[in-house]
Amino acid sequence: MSWLYQGKSITKISDLPAKERDAFGFIYCIVLNHKGESYEYYGRKNFFSVRTKRASAKQIKERGKAAFRRKKQKKGKGAGEWYYYEQVRSEMKWQEYESSSKEVQQMIKNGAQFTKYIVQLVQNESMMNYFECKHQFCSGVLESDKFLNGNILGRFHKNNII
Repeated sequence: MSWLYQGKSITKISDLPAKERDAFGFIYCIVLNHKGESYEYYGRKNFFSVRTKRASAKQIKERGKAAFRRKKQKKGKGAGEWYYYEQVRSEMKWQEYESSSKEVQQMIKNGAQFTKYIVQLVQNESMMNYFECKHQFCSGVLESDKFLNGNILGRFHKNNII
């Protein structure tokens, strides 16, 4: 199932508007209809994962040291020695993503009708944290049973609010 953003179906990054294709991730809202009731869930998802990959001696020989970043090893056998690395960015499987919430996953498994909306695209991880919280607080996810979010940031819990 695809995501909806500004009324358009999004199944791949190239479906996004040209100026927003370099986004790091997005804030989403999943709207579920289950047993005649309507529920919403707000969350966030990365388009890409960025990981550090150590360069092999063969790669350094082929591409040169200037093609990599370097760092001192902190502990272990080669402590204090320099090593070379690069950051590798790979696309995640965001298209099939349904939620990290067990409750949402269970409702979908039990046949709930759902629609996935991209609420906002964000450029970096810290902005993603901020905008996820902003949308959750502004929507009042902890104050209503209409929302399936159980907490915000793991600090503010629905049980303590209602």
